Amino acid sequence: MSGGGKKSLSRAGRLNTSWSLISEYRNVLFGLAIAAIILFHLYESTLSGTLVHAALWPFSRLSAAVDVFLFLSGVGLRFSLAKGGAVRDFYKKRLIRVVPTFLVVAIPFYLLKDVLVGQDGAKFFLELTNIAFLVDGYRQFWYVYAIILFYLIYPPLHRFLNAPGRSFGRTCLVIGASAVVAMLIGLLSPELLENTEIMLARFPVFVAGAYAGILVRDGRRIELRQILMLIGMTAVLFALALLPDDQFGFSQLAIRYFFSCVSVLACVLLPVLLKRLGCSPKQKLLTSLGAASLELYIVNVAVRTIVSGLMGDYFFGSSVELIQLEYCLLVVALTLACGFALHRAMAPINNRLLRM
Repeated sequence: MSGGGKKSLSRAGRLNTSWSLISEYRNVLFGLAIAAIILFHLYESTLSGTLVHAALWPFSRLSAAVDVFLFLSGVGLRFSLAKGGAVRDFYKKRLIRVVPTFLVVAIPFYLLKDVLVGQDGAKFFLELTNIAFLVDGYRQFWYVYAIILFYLIYPPLHRFLNAPGRSFGRTCLVIGASAVVAMLIGLLSPELLENTEIMLARFPVFVAGAYAGILVRDGRRIELRQILMLIGMTAVLFALALLPDDQFGFSQLAIRYFFSCVSVLACVLLPVLLKRLGCSPKQKLLTSLGAASLELYIVNVAVRTIVSGLMGDYFFGSSVELIQLEYCLLVVALTLACGFALHRAMAPINNRLLRM
């Protein structure tokens, strides 16, 4: 009887501390991440010195929720390629999921912003193709371009990491190499690093997700040493981020890597906590937000710019608290309404494109 009890406890421990919980709570994590990003954008947009801005201060660092997107994407891609099939089919599925949805928003957005209002066709081309990101550090939809690039890189990365007994070492090698490349860019061209660090510094968390996908797919147990190692890396990066800034942006990279580590810890520990609290991975609100997180992100980035451009004098001409609250409510309402509508509209279109 006592032996059976110990066995049950052991099984329960494995269930509650398994890497596979990340997959089980994937849409919940995506939902929390997109909610965090929307709140961060509201903090970034509202006028400083107002109560609304002060109330949003706890969300001032939640731009790191993008790291959650990239980590979970890396985990999910491991499953996609592990099923087999041609690399061409992998690219087709991933790009169809992102590109048509993005272009439906980006083309009219840039036509309005650059051609109709700005009267600058060249700027329309530079921003739509993301050349402006490299040249001027223009970051309007940087995440979308980053995830497309990471998708293109993933198949060779998958083959390199897919080495039994050597996956962890190879993951560390790729992450270390990417950090060295970013620092070399900072030495050779500080301006280029300043323009692109928001993307370059996020590649390691994507690679970490690709490695975590191995642990998730195999259902391995989360070990204390893994958590302690993540905490140790987070502490070291926090200490480096406190060093005086330099002309090469190394401290800025340390800040990015610090928040990446925090995001990975959140992705690992939150599902464990939610499981032990009895929270369902099928929680309707968060899973709905998670399923439409890409569309909500794209729409939110566009909506806040359009609202600020068309109604900036009204919302930001004074620091009246009620007006700041109106701005937040309007942006959230438009983001949710248009984001979910876009998600529903693009689903059948994307499915038809996949069958072609």
